[in-house]
Amino acid sequence: MKMRTKILGTAVISSLLLGAVSASAYSKSYTFEVHASLYGTTVFSLQNLSTNTQVSADTYQASYALNSTKSQYQITLYKSYLQQYPQYSTANGTTSTLGFGVVPAGDYTLNITKSGAEGFYVIGSGSVNQ
Repeated sequence: MKMRTKILGTAVISSLLLGAVSASAYSKSYTFEVHASLYGTTVFSLQNLSTNTQVSADTYQASYALNSTKSQYQITLYKSYLQQYPQYSTANGTTSTLGFGVVPAGDYTLNITKSGAEGFYVIGSGSVNQ
């Protein structure tokens, strides 16, 4: 009985370690500069998993100087007209984590829309993560 418990314990620990090694996280970066709206071309190949973006953006004047008032913007994970996942943030120089929930597997792009009148550009970068 002692030997059986030892073998079973070893098998459980081994399977947990193998599972941790075989589980790979997806992360792909992107950058953007938006005056009004941008339809992205970077393709994100996602699995049927919880998905988020970590993004940092700020608001700039036409001269590329920082604007004192900050614009709102929308970032949409886009697969098709019927499969889009919008999130909203303020372009104020801080990093935000925006969740899209669990998305169906497939290829996606990001569409970004500057929705505030403040500033001329919203410029930023981020990553899509699973």
